[in-house]
Amino acid sequence: MTYVSGSHHYLLGALALGALPLFLARVARRDAYPLASFLLATLALYAALISGARAVYLPLLLLLPLLAFRMAREGLGLLRALLLLLALGTGVAFLEALVPGNAVLNALVFKVGLAQVEVQPKPVQEEEEAPTIGNVEARLLMWRLALRIALDHPLGTGNGSYSQVFEAYMDYPGLEGVWSRSPHNYLLETLATGGFPRLALLLLLLWPAVRGFWGRDWPWALAVFGLWAPMLFDVSGFYPGYLTLAFLSLGTLGSSPTPRWAGIGGGLLALTLLLYWFWPCQGAACAHRHLYFPPHVAQALAKTSPEGRSTLLREAQKRYPLSPWPFVLALRHEKDPMARLQLARELARHFPYARESFYQAWAEAARALGNKEETLLALETGLRHFPGSPALRRLRQELGP
Repeated sequence: MTYVSGSHHYLLGALALGALPLFLARVARRDAYPLASFLLATLALYAALISGARAVYLPLLLLLPLLAFRMAREGLGLLRALLLLLALGTGVAFLEALVPGNAVLNALVFKVGLAQVEVQPKPVQEEEEAPTIGNVEARLLMWRLALRIALDHPLGTGNGSYSQVFEAYMDYPGLEGVWSRSPHNYLLETLATGGFPRLALLLLLLWPAVRGFWGRDWPWALAVFGLWAPMLFDVSGFYPGYLTLAFLSLGTLGSSPTPRWAGIGGGLLALTLLLYWFWPCQGAACAHRHLYFPPHVAQALAKTSPEGRSTLLREAQKRYPLSPWPFVLALRHEKDPMARLQLARELARHFPYARESFYQAWAEAARALGNKEETLLALETGLRHFPGSPALRRLRQELGP
């Protein structure tokens, strides 16, 4: 088993955190089918432990004491609540012994090994080596970047736009594992893309879970915590479906059900928008309908005249002023060597810490024009930002002294 951020077992572990309080509360309250509920709670804890995800383990360390506290207050008593958690751990140990492969042990050993590597002193690096960074440091850099975006755009950069704007704000050298289309924190991503108003609205939606923790609905409140807490540390490749479930869980804590007309009206509106978005179209009209979303602009450029391409690319740069992809597309379709050099130069200077390939394109464009001085400038600037880049170093060696 490989432990990759956002993979299936990460997702399973995060979902298990939402299920664990619901099943365990049924056991504590002696509801119907307590044995089945206990077995399901055991499976949920087992799924969380085999995830190998610190984004699951950290919330789990908070969730278990909260469960013990609420079950004790419900009338079970602290001793019996702790004994129930101990029985739950015993059930997980039985599963670990029963299922071949020692999945829990392998996941825990893997994460402990990573943590030990990260806390060890970093060896002195050679000039040509890429800098290394630990998981915690990488998260802090991503979170700082999201905060910078939010402070520059208090009303947000636009829903879902983080992946299009973050490269303009990267201000650290090329570090392995830090280039990411998500800040690995859903609250910070909401703040960066939706601004302070949307973050306040999101916190308002989450408030019933805080209030519900002290009432009869505490199992659902802790289920909400279990589903939302992993999104404070990691990102899932299944965000649309996972977020749907996370927001649906908030509905269990509402004071009153949604009117039937609102549900029907919302469904019809969603269907209308889907039909509008996916209705067949071609060329520039398709790019305009899809708000110049990159894949649709790329498709339109392939079927448009040179004059039409210029118009499309200008509009794309206007709609996405903080994104490198309009420059990349323009560079891909530009034939004039001098224009290619200008585009590549602007790409590297506007997004200095985004990608090493921008400096490679700049150097190759200058080299095609026989401009050795600018080729050297492009490669040396790129190597200062990406000292471990084999492509840039190879080009520099080919150029000679």
